Amino acid sequence: MPTISSTTLANGLPLHRVGLDGTRATTVLVAFDAGARTERPEENGMAHFLEHLVFKGGEKFPHYRDVNETAERLGGVLNAYTSHDLVAFHITVRAESTLPAIDLLTDFA
Repeated sequence: MPTISSTTLANGLPLHRVGLDGTRATTVLVAFDAGARTERPEENGMAHFLEHLVFKGGEKFPHYRDVNETAERLGGVLNAYTSHDLVAFHITVRAESTLPAIDLLTDFA
C-alpha cells in the first residue's frame, strides 16, 4: 500500500511524496499552473510550445545535449506534458540518483 505525505518547503512550494514498497526508483515531477486554459485564443498552443523550449537547457546545463546526456548518465527517463490545467516536467531515476536528478530538473524547469 502506498504511503502519502505532504509538506510545505521553506520557500513555500508544496512537496508531495508517494512511497511504494519494493521500488528502487524515484520520480520527481515539477508542475506549473500554466496549461492551455490560461491561454488567450491568440496564444493557443503556447504552453505546449514553451514546454518544448525548456528542454533546450538552463544555467548549469546550458545546451540540450547537456540535459540529455546528464539524464542518460543518471539512467533516467526525462519527459514532460502539457494538459488543460498545467505544464509538468518529470524524471524517473534509481533512488540513489535522486539529488542529481532534482538538480537537473530544477535547472531547466
